[in-house]
Amino acid sequence: LTKIVQTTTTILHTRTTNMIANNNTSSPLSNNHNNNQNTFKRRKVTVKDTTTTTETQDVLAVPIVVDECNANDYTTKIASSQKRKLEDAAVSNRVSPTSVVREEEEEDCACDVQRRYENVEDAVMVATYDANDPSEDRFDYMLNLDLVPRRVRNSNDNNCSSDRCAVDVVGYTLSLFGVYDGHGGGDCAQFAQDHLLRTCAAHIAVALDCEVDNFDLGDEALEDARDARHSSVNKALCTAFVNVDERWMSDIDPDVVQSSCYKGGPWNSGSCAVVAALLVPEIMDEDGESRRISEELTSKLYTAHLGDCRAVLFSDDHIDSTDSNLFLPVVREKIGPYAHLNCCEQLTEDHAASNKSEQTLVENRCGDSSRAIITGASGVARVAGSLAVTRALGDAYLKRPDMSFGSYKEHCPFITCVPEVSCKVIGVPFSNAVPSQLLCMGTDGIFEKIESNQSIINEIQSSTNQDRSLMNNNVVLPDQNLSNIVIDHVIENVCSIRDLTKRSFTALKPGRARRSKHDDMTFMTIDLSAFLQSFR
Repeated sequence: LTKIVQTTTTILHTRTTNMIANNNTSSPLSNNHNNNQNTFKRRKVTVKDTTTTTETQDVLAVPIVVDECNANDYTTKIASSQKRKLEDAAVSNRVSPTSVVREEEEEDCACDVQRRYENVEDAVMVATYDANDPSEDRFDYMLNLDLVPRRVRNSNDNNCSSDRCAVDVVGYTLSLFGVYDGHGGGDCAQFAQDHLLRTCAAHIAVALDCEVDNFDLGDEALEDARDARHSSVNKALCTAFVNVDERWMSDIDPDVVQSSCYKGGPWNSGSCAVVAALLVPEIMDEDGESRRISEELTSKLYTAHLGDCRAVLFSDDHIDSTDSNLFLPVVREKIGPYAHLNCCEQLTEDHAASNKSEQTLVENRCGDSSRAIITGASGVARVAGSLAVTRALGDAYLKRPDMSFGSYKEHCPFITCVPEVSCKVIGVPFSNAVPSQLLCMGTDGIFEKIESNQSIINEIQSSTNQDRSLMNNNVVLPDQNLSNIVIDHVIENVCSIRDLTKRSFTALKPGRARRSKHDDMTFMTIDLSAFLQSFR
């Protein structure tokens, strides 16, 4: 009898172990926990520039990692685990994020946000799901750039722009986030990933009469902005987009000649883009020795976009806002760490060829050509019968006659690379205990397959619905990548539309079979609370 019991126990243990292993690997969204082992040190900077690539993988996940207060088992597990850096993870050829992370002394990490996140980079969560082989999507982010004034400015200087002048401001913290959706191949999107955020940072610094103090943006970006004169951050972002577009086209081999569009063709490779820039003013401490984020001065969130990449902000109604396009309240009975986010605001408007105001702009550019906007048999409106968006990086054949062909050549330009820029004042979080504002950015592969923007926060809330006692203890589970939740919801929608099981759908390999069902998906979720608190 003893031998039978021992044998049965061994079998059960083996089956349980296998079940756990299978559950950890069966999801179509593979979690790559790219966690940082940084120890907070005052005024030091960690710089990562990861450009190496490895074997293609469907999903990149950069999850939240939380030091759960009053939960020693999780804390011990997180502290003792070997966290892989971004450059060591199998993240495919899609990614080379450059992150600049300010580090703090451990004894200074007393605020709730720092307890919620092991470091500020964990507040940026990204997930991707490939349709094309290789994917044409890219993303990038740069966190906590220190902008230091070139000289001490007189607060009574009447020549200062509204963006520059603020009493007692001794600098700014700038964080940038970018999502890029390539078409005609991924080359232009890759170029945007490599250059756009650095160029935006350089031009924003010029607009504020500042210099980036804790990161080398590179000679190309600095040279690009050296002689610039900007009256506002809005104009700085526009100039950065235009300059990156010009550099892309100037880098095209002059010996290349195209007579038609094809995948990877330099004349027809292009990219949609959305960039968010969070600018947080800083003032001097009373002792005059260190900088801190100011709660008295307003922070600003700038968005610049081309095409149909989208940015959506979810916030709590405790945060004051004068905007009138907040809509669709969330049911307050929901519980969990994100249940209080009951306001949804789309920060960008899709530059689709079906957009009437954009159609007018296209017609004005090309001389009211009869080919300005053509709607084909599928019912999709396209610029010159070719491109579904009216603004983009690249796509030289729709901008420059010397890089165009056929019927496009006569009426160029059809489209523009000048982004639409908006600015929103971001309120101070009413509480450090829970995320107060989530910024979501994604490619159209996400938004064309969801019911509405509101469905994003609905899925996040339902999937992170925890016991209220956990929420009160400021618990966000380590494996909860909010972007994974959204992409998983999109996959379920695609399966429902196509009448497929998730197993058969995820078995499809990237390429023609999967692209016929959906587009490449990239989704980035940023907890802005982590950047609005003092980390120094």
